[in-house]
Amino acid sequence: MIGKESLLELPKPHDDARFFLDEGLPPKIGQALWLVHFPIVTAAGVGIRGIKDAQLIPWLAENDLTWITKDDEARRE
Repeated sequence: MIGKESLLELPKPHDDARFFLDEGLPPKIGQALWLVHFPIVTAAGVGIRGIKDAQLIPWLAENDLTWITKDDEARRE
């Protein structure tokens, strides 16, 4: 049996770090990150579902959000 003192302590992100989960990723990823104290938001959560990458990228920059995506084309933009 593992005692509480033996459990791995997960690092908390820098207080200023905030993340945006791409709509193309499963919502469970966002839920899991939230459970380990990552400040994460989703398109549905902030009311911008369906926004195109060309509009999303500047919005992310304006809101100091780090984009979590698997979209290779978006990464090139």
